[in-house]
Amino acid sequence: MNKKKHTLSPRAQKLRAEWTGMESEHRFISHSFNCVKIHIHTPDDGMYNRSVGCLKEGREKALKEAIKQRNKVGKELWGNCWSMVLNYPSLFERLPHSLEPDIITKKRTLLSGEVRTTDYYIVRWKEIVDGEYKPKSRLFSHGNGNDKLSAYSKAKKVMLEVNKDFIPILKKMGRFNIVKVL
Repeated sequence: MNKKKHTLSPRAQKLRAEWTGMESEHRFISHSFNCVKIHIHTPDDGMYNRSVGCLKEGREKALKEAIKQRNKVGKELWGNCWSMVLNYPSLFERLPHSLEPDIITKKRTLLSGEVRTTDYYIVRWKEIVDGEYKPKSRLFSHGNGNDKLSAYSKAKKVMLEVNKDFIPILKKMGRFNIVKVL
């Protein structure tokens, strides 16, 4: 049973040769030898994937069509947040999963050998320092008789202040619960 092996057309072979090592300068768009691919993060932490063929029309027309589709679908998915999603390259790396401070417990040993624990609210975020993202954090003590509510409200205010630029996107993603801080 001899089956004829499938071979690419000369045009497809030419496109494959062009594509080798090709990278896209457009966000959420990538290339393969026979199509231009669109990959958009959705607000529910999913992905929107489509492709536009370029064998018949050519790569330039396919790229224009892909950009048009990307902008249309991105605007539908993200609404007024689309321009920030599109133009902020490291946005999804910096977004917090929640705007609630975490609780941690630190242990320390006294000179007498006694071990004491202190509870803290911790707020973590990333800042740009010298062109690189560096992790930052702040602790708010609520152990040893300090008021838990005041420590929580201070930590929550810092968390909201640090992430104030991302609040519309977090609302769109459903990661923002509306609690008014005193």
